[in-house]
Amino acid sequence: PTLPPPPTPMPLPSAPRLTVPRQGSFIFYEDFEKGLDRWNLSGGSGGVGWTRLNAFTCGGAWTMLLGTPEWTPYREVVGEAFLTTKAPIDLAKANRPHLFFDVRGEAEPAEALATQAEVSPDGKVWQPIGEPTTARHRFVSTLFADLTPFRGSGLYLRFRARLQVRTAPTKGLLLDDIHLIEPDLSAPVR
Repeated sequence: PTLPPPPTPMPLPSAPRLTVPRQGSFIFYEDFEKGLDRWNLSGGSGGVGWTRLNAFTCGGAWTMLLGTPEWTPYREVVGEAFLTTKAPIDLAKANRPHLFFDVRGEAEPAEALATQAEVSPDGKVWQPIGEPTTARHRFVSTLFADLTPFRGSGLYLRFRARLQVRTAPTKGLLLDDIHLIEPDLSAPVR
């Protein structure tokens, strides 16, 4: 008897292409170098959650890790973890605000570790923005979301992480250099 052909692997979604320049006037910037004064951490499961990590792995000396603080591999973890601003970000004077952030990390399968940027005017009802990302970034990738529909108000920002059981141990997903800018439309797109 002949064996059926192997199934075609599903392609992973690609990171969104930048269509606006990353340069502009800063509305909000966070590189975690000075600590977590502007953020609340909550959720997590089995020792896996958002934690501030001292490592030159995704930008500067400090970054946020969705994983274990000692980079210990882990497998059987299910749940959600949240990294949320303590106060709303003022978009009152913004015209075309855009959120940019850097990610890096690996999991097997990549979908076992995913994060989604979300915003809320009151910190209670959250709306996803941009594309969700999974732990499929061997190198630092910059992702972005258009916040133009929310201009003129204050918004809380959070990163909601979803943890699912892995088929192999993983080291986690890094998040760094979160910034909201008013893009300089005369600057080239990178």
